[in-house]
Amino acid sequence: VADEFQVWFGQHIPAMERNNTNGPFYNNGWNLPIVVQTLPFDIAGRDRGVTAWGLVAGGLLKYHLSVVDLAAPVATAATQGAGIGNARYAARVTVNLLDPENYYYTSGTYYGEQDTLAIGAVIHGQKGVDGPGGADLDNDLLAFTADVLFEKNLGGGGTITFEGGYWNFEATGAAYVPNQGTADLGVGAVGPLGATSYLASVSWLTPNKIGYGKLQPLAKLQVGDYASTAVALDLGLGYIIDGFNHRWFLNFRHQDNGGGASPIDMLQIGAQLQL
Repeated sequence: VADEFQVWFGQHIPAMERNNTNGPFYNNGWNLPIVVQTLPFDIAGRDRGVTAWGLVAGGLLKYHLSVVDLAAPVATAATQGAGIGNARYAARVTVNLLDPENYYYTSGTYYGEQDTLAIGAVIHGQKGVDGPGGADLDNDLLAFTADVLFEKNLGGGGTITFEGGYWNFEATGAAYVPNQGTADLGVGAVGPLGATSYLASVSWLTPNKIGYGKLQPLAKLQVGDYASTAVALDLGLGYIIDGFNHRWFLNFRHQDNGGGASPIDMLQIGAQLQL
């Protein structure tokens, strides 16, 4: 209708944290962060429903308002009475204090093409389905996340990028499952609930090409405060030839899933090519 009011419907990514709206191909670094919590979804970060979104004041403010999980309820005793009142409601607000991210999605970096200070917050809520006789199954969802991206092109000093994220599921019922009461009951993943998790990363992109591309050293830390604390540390070196269209990575990862399991160390070599 206008920049300030646009509507998407069907199977799409609704109001989400930056991780999911970056997606795996526009994430800064090699590994999409999945040790930290993620908001619920059906498949590939997507759900079916409708989202109203817009850019206010030229993109200074960007908002997303979503209603998803609208498929017909499954006719089982465990989900009796599920209906439109059991849809999932989601909202995201992003304030862009430098150059705007003036499109639906986000990006983990702009490789120095713009200066960015984007501060975002998201909330998801869903009324749980009732058990037999209207019993309370403790399966309501209430989750809050916040994220920030700061990127500055320093000219001859290269480009620095900082990213942070926070997830909180402490008010979510222990029996909550994604897409509850819909045709794909239990499909999707949110990981262990009733938890908080954190992300912090920093990278630097060289100002000039070295051969065909620029070098980008990067460090990213994820901490999931679940029943046992999960930690992942990435130390990588990217070779950025054409932004997200052509990039190579050498990455060291230390991952400790907790629970008494032995930590895992790995060396990864990856390439991304988009045509």
